[in-house]
Amino acid sequence: MTEVFWSVPNKTCCFSELDQHLTKTWETVRDKNIMRYRIEGLGTQKTRTLMYKGLSIIAQLATERASTRRAPQEVTDIDQPFDNKSFNFTKIDSQEILLEKDNIHVIVNTSPVDYGSCLIIPNLELCLPQKITEFGLQASLNTLIRSNSWCMRVGFNSLTAYASVNHQHYHIYYLNQHLGVEMAAVKPLFGDTIYEFLDWPAKGFAFQLKEFDSLSLFISNVWKLVEYLQQNRIAHNMFITRGCPFEEEPQADTYTAVRLFIWAREPSFGIKERNGFNPALCELAGHILVKDETSFERITVEEAAEILSNVTTTPFESVKNAVNLIYS
Repeated sequence: MTEVFWSVPNKTCCFSELDQHLTKTWETVRDKNIMRYRIEGLGTQKTRTLMYKGLSIIAQLATERASTRRAPQEVTDIDQPFDNKSFNFTKIDSQEILLEKDNIHVIVNTSPVDYGSCLIIPNLELCLPQKITEFGLQASLNTLIRSNSWCMRVGFNSLTAYASVNHQHYHIYYLNQHLGVEMAAVKPLFGDTIYEFLDWPAKGFAFQLKEFDSLSLFISNVWKLVEYLQQNRIAHNMFITRGCPFEEEPQADTYTAVRLFIWAREPSFGIKERNGFNPALCELAGHILVKDETSFERITVEEAAEILSNVTTTPFESVKNAVNLIYS
């Protein structure tokens, strides 16, 4: 499971050795009824496509996730320390572990987002709070580039940005519908290091990784922004996906870049609301998990775009003003 893939087909969902291992072991756990509800396979969830200026936003009906998932922990601070008395990933059943290697555990998400939904837990035994680390970034990126599937998505919710568990973890799942962020146009903010969206409702920062780029330099550049957000106690979400290189027109049948997005956003304090949809890592990237049938049928692209814009625009503009300082 060491082969790296830089050019992946974007019309069919091809699986590498890592993809096959994760999905087969995930299905084994699913068939033991360990998860809170069952997802049959890739592309089996009910969805609607909303078009935002030629870019797709996918609304997905997620009533079981909303009604059966573990009650989220109360969060009041982005720097809330780890609490061993609360649920954390040292307390999971060993059957939930899909992969364990190099101080990284991959475990099933018992409230799956979609097919293959699992969690990367770096240094599980250290009981680190829910904050991005450079090692966690490396683990997330190494997972994605060892997948040969454009369907794999990786992401992170900070505390006060809809993280449910205060124990460092990163989401993985497979979605076989294209999201607008895979090809959305961007413009540079500081050389070729960091970019911003030209026209996407969730205002955020963009980075790209290609075949001959330095992974360590890429992680360092992303980390500078993350560290600034953490030091200034700014809530944030991250989403990583395959996509088109920033400087090229969309390719017909392949993706040759990894796109990483970070959104500074308005915080959400206390226990999360349990109706409507929460603008977290999936939603900011255009994959909206809608909690009830009525909202799913009625939601419009204008309503979705307004929610995504409202939660990100002011924090984005504030952090944008500091970009030259961060990267100088």
